[in-house]
Amino acid sequence: MADSYPAPKVPLGPDNAGDLDELGSSDLITHVHFPDIDLHQGAFIIIYWWGCKSNGEAIDHAGERWPINNTLDPEGLPITFVNRRIIDLDGGWVFYSYVFENLNGDPQPESKRLFFYVGKRPSLTLQLPVPHISQSHDLA
Repeated sequence: MADSYPAPKVPLGPDNAGDLDELGSSDLITHVHFPDIDLHQGAFIIIYWWGCKSNGEAIDHAGERWPINNTLDPEGLPITFVNRRIIDLDGGWVFYSYVFENLNGDPQPESKRLFFYVGKRPSLTLQLPVPHISQSHDLA
């Protein structure tokens, strides 16, 4: 593939964060898709998930091989992460990418990485103080 493989797809909100309220007790279903993925059944996707909790503790999930098989759907190959692993990242963040391993077992270049936050992000506008402007007329 001439260009790098596209980043995995994760359901994210407008603030680039996974919504834990919306996830509830469900597992997180992500997707890997690239052009002609359906022609590579029998090959593998190798997942690289580098997570960091809000306290700095690492929660990584790297090197797991997922077969490209008949579970393909229009969004690509579904990759599932257990709910507890996602809930543990509340307030943290994730870098997520994959490597396509072709039918010959040759790993291809790593995909683009997706960066996202997990859980609600504090609003910066709520943290900024209200500006105070002194009266300035009649001072000259």
